[in-house]
Amino acid sequence: MKNLFLVMAASLFGLSASAQVLITDAEYLSRRTERVEARAARNSADLKRMDSIVMSKGYRFVPDQFQQMPAGVAHTIYNPNFMLTVKPSYVDIDLPYIQNAVAGPAIITSLNALMPQVQGYAAVQNSDGWTITFQTDAMTEYTYTFTLTIYSLTQEGVLTVATDQFNTVTYQGTVKALF
Repeated sequence: MKNLFLVMAASLFGLSASAQVLITDAEYLSRRTERVEARAARNSADLKRMDSIVMSKGYRFVPDQFQQMPAGVAHTIYNPNFMLTVKPSYVDIDLPYIQNAVAGPAIITSLNALMPQVQGYAAVQNSDGWTITFQTDAMTEYTYTFTLTIYSLTQEGVLTVATDQFNTVTYQGTVKALF
């Protein structure tokens, strides 16, 4: 009776012993090799694409959180309009910023400047991606040093904004092409 029930259930659901598909070890290894090769090709293309984006100076860093260092509170950024845009002819900065000396309450403000020139722009390639640095004093009387670390494979970016007046602020987000 039990066997009859199992046969009826298998036929009802279209499952039969003869319909099972078994793959051999050779087929499995072949499919696995194809997947590994396809994944490696996609990763290589992503790395080349990010290299091209950084070298063309046509990219945008879009942060999704920021934090004052060394142990400040992490703030999530919900406003999609905050970003750092780098183009061949200018750098556009529009980022939330925590202004705070070592002691005292945190003051959240905005770094907002369009700069036709920045000082010491350098893009250095490393094993994980790129490190971009530049400085500006166009926003206030202080000199701000920007360091953007780009992880090419994941398109993640970590931006650090440092000045001698306030604590360093670190942003995490993604890097995207403009063109």
